Amino acid sequence: MSRRSVLLVLATLALALLMGPAALPAAALQGETNGGGDAADLLTPDSGAYFGSILDWSADSVEDQADRLASPSAVYEHAAGVPLPESSKLYLDQFLDQVQSQGALPVITLTPTVDLSDVDAGVADELVDDLRERDLPAYVSPPT
Repeated sequence: MSRRSVLLVLATLALALLMGPAALPAAALQGETNGGGDAADLLTPDSGAYFGSILDWSADSVEDQADRLASPSAVYEHAAGVPLPESSKLYLDQFLDQVQSQGALPVITLTPTVDLSDVDAGVADELVDDLRERDLPAYVSPPT
């Protein structure tokens, strides 16, 4: 292992120790919020940080990864096209079921599949309605 690699690992460990332990949002998903605030509070841990995973969903699952690491991640990421095609709704539902079964938070990265000028309020409302039906808090992020 090179000196640079060792320093990077040590710096990462030091940062993790300074930030506090990784938090799992399971309690928040069961209705508890930080300081008695609104449900959006559960997206921010009381202390520490949420550590997450981006899995190859064609070859891995939340349960398999949690078994390998002896603990689930706090956050899992999944990419979804916008507008959300019918064929992708099943995959999104399966992703949300897996994440919820481990008490984790989903991160959904939205990737436009059409010109942005074709993504209007109706497309956005449909996506939000699909997610709202699940009654599960989620981070939704645009691609960077």
